[in-house]
Amino acid sequence: PCIGFEVFSGTESIVYSADTNADPELPGKMFKDGVIGEGRKNNLMNNALKGNHTLIFHEAGVPPIHTPMDLLAKQPESVKERMWLVHVSESKVPSNVGLKVANEWSTMRIAVEEESTFFKIKKQIKQKLSCTELFCNVSPEDFEEH
Repeated sequence: PCIGFEVFSGTESIVYSADTNADPELPGKMFKDGVIGEGRKNNLMNNALKGNHTLIFHEAGVPPIHTPMDLLAKQPESVKERMWLVHVSESKVPSNVGLKVANEWSTMRIAVEEESTFFKIKKQIKQKLSCTELFCNVSPEDFEEH
């Protein structure tokens, strides 16, 4: 599983889950099997669905890389009303369970050249996010580091 990212602007924030399976039992199993270390396990257990973000963009393709649809359908309404599914077609999302697909969204791609640094990647993320409706009045330079 990949670790996504969070972006904060004042009292609002978004989280992008990336290729993360939010099954609460998976990180513990992967740690027990020796696939991931304890730090990664702890990070994955604090997944995108657990925060209090204004918007949640959650990749919801095919398990085991993505969260199973039945687990997403069982999320509390307080999570589902802020969550938009990406990297999945509407035909794969059950109806009448409160899940929404962000049709306009395509998986975020960030160009990384060999000589790129972490700071260049963060700058690209900030530039891409400044083009979204939530952050349209925020310049990339105004994003705070956390």
